[in-house]
Formats: sequence, C-alpha cells, structure tokens
Amino acid sequence: MRPTSTRPIVPVAIALCSGLFVSLSASVCAAQPSNQAIAEALFQDGRRLMDAGNLAEACPKLEQSQKADPQIGTLLNVAVCHEQQGRTATAWAEFLDAEAQATRANQADRAAFAHEGSTRLEGKLSKLTLRTLEVNENMVFVFDGKPFASSMLGTSLPVDPGEHTLEVSAPGKKTLKAGLTIAPGPIEQTLNVPLLADEAPAPPPAAPVQPAPAQRPPPERPARAESGGVPTWAWIGLGVGAAGIVTGSVTGAMAMSRASQIKDACADKVCPAEEGSKLNTALTLADVSTVSYIVGVIGTAVGVTGILTAPSRSEERAGLFFHVDIGRADITGRF
Repeated sequence: MRPTSTRPIVPVAIALCSGLFVSLSASVCAAQPSNQAIAEALFQDGRRLMDAGNLAEACPKLEQSQKADPQIGTLLNVAVCHEQQGRTATAWAEFLDAEAQATRANQADRAAFAHEGSTRLEGKLSKLTLRTLEVNENMVFVFDGKPFASSMLGTSLPVDPGEHTLEVSAPGKKTLKAGLTIAPGPIEQTLNVPLLADEAPAPPPAAPVQPAPAQRPPPERPARAESGGVPTWAWIGLGVGAAGIVTGSVTGAMAMSRASQIKDACADKVCPAEEGSKLNTALTLADVSTVSYIVGVIGTAVGVTGILTAPSRSEERAGLFFHVDIGRADITGRF
C-alpha cells in the first residue's frame, strides 16, 4: 500500500512587478509558481512514474518535491520509492523519520505505516564497519563524497547495497582511495583501513643557475713563420743558391779539366781532329757552370734578403756570412 498525499491544491501565486522607465516605459508582470506549487507538480509526476515502474526518474522527482515543500506524505512516498530501488538503508532511515513526524503530528495512520516500513527493512539491512590500524586525529574520511566522522569508526552502520567509494587522507601521508561493494542484506561487512604511506618529501627548489662570466677570448698571437720567423721562401732561395753554386763549381772544375787535357794535346795552337769533341764538351760544361753560378748567386741573394728582412727576437738572432768568389763559393752561418 502506498501512502497518499493530502497536499492541498495550491493556486499559482501571481507576483506583480512594475518598473518605471524613462520614455516609453511599461509595467511588466510575470507569474512565478510558489514552492508549494512546484512541490505538488513534482509529487504528482513522481507518483505517476513510480506507478509505471520508472523508479530511476520517479525517486529524484519525489526527493525534489520533499525539498521544495517538506510533507510527511511526500516523505513516505520517497521512502517507498527508495525501498523499491533496493536502497534499504536510505528507505529505513526515511521511514523512521516519517514515523517520528507523524507521531508528533498525531497522524496515527501514517505513523503506523512508517513503523511497518522501518520494521520490514530492519531485517534486510546491509551494515558496514570501518576500522583503522592508525589512530590519527588529523585523518579525514570521505565516504561516497561525504565527510565520515572518525567517531563513527568501529560502529556497524547501515549502508545501501551497491558500489561505494572511500577516501582517507592525513597531513604528510599519501591519500588512500578505495572502492568497495556492499552486498544486499542482511549482512555485516568490515573494512580495515591500512596504514597510510608517507608522502615523499618534496624535492628542494633548484638553485638558480648563474650565468657563467663571459670569458674574453685570448689575444691572437701573431702567426710565426717556420724556422724561427724566417719565411720559407728564403730558405728555398738559399737551397737553390747553394745547389747552383755547387753545380757551377763541379761543372766548372770539369770544364777546366777538359780544357787542360785539350791544351796538353795541342801543339802550337794546332789540335788534333779528335780533340774537337772534347772541346765542345768543355765549352758546354763551362756554359752550365756559368748558368749554375748565376742561379746560385740569385738564389743566395733572395735567401739572404728574406733572412735579413724577417722579424727576429733577441734570443733568436741569426747571423749569416757569405763569400762568393769566381770558381768558389763559401756560405757560413750562425743560428
């Protein structure tokens, strides 16, 4: 049997409002339903849905009707709807509340109906006991998104069957989040909350990175020529000069030797015919000697010029002494 509501039909209240505007002003009237009217509409719609078996939509409408205009009859309908949904703990508490209100209002029939409902559900309740191994007054418990006082720990409490969530936190500890399933009653379940793990200490703030002082590039050292500052071409010139002088000396000596042989074979400036080829060879050697000497002198002059004009240091001063004579060339140096 479902309780019926004795809610009177509340007429829609008309609120008159007027405003004064500058030029072309007009009064605006708006009709707004009162809380009683809203509650009655929600109640009627909720009862219709509950009779059709659509509890998912019926129960929220009946709940909202009770919030808009609390009535004992509406509360009894909410309890019946929740009982049919299987929310035994919620319906049980609502029946107890309705019984107390009806008793105070001398509504015996409704008090009896509510007492019958609470008694019927009392033997079907699912109960949960939360326990913790850690006693910490700073611990915060949140059950299904609502605060759970630590004083309720260790007490067997009626809970609706189904899925529930538990969150436990404390300063300096990692937050524990757990899901649990409550079976339909009658049943009693116990959940032991484990010790909360210590929260990892926050890493120290990183020290600000100081920019490295700008380093001035080392002064560029002037490029030093090879061999103590003397340019390479000067040494090449000396090498060519020395080779030319040596070659000129050798070929000159050979030419003079051939000329001496020819001179010994000739008498009164008359030379045998076979000495003609020797004479040509002697002349050729003499020409090679002359050219070699010229090249040697030029190369030596170039090398000496490079050495004399090259930058020098006090500890690396070089002295070059040379002497060139016809048929002989001497080069000496101090480095």
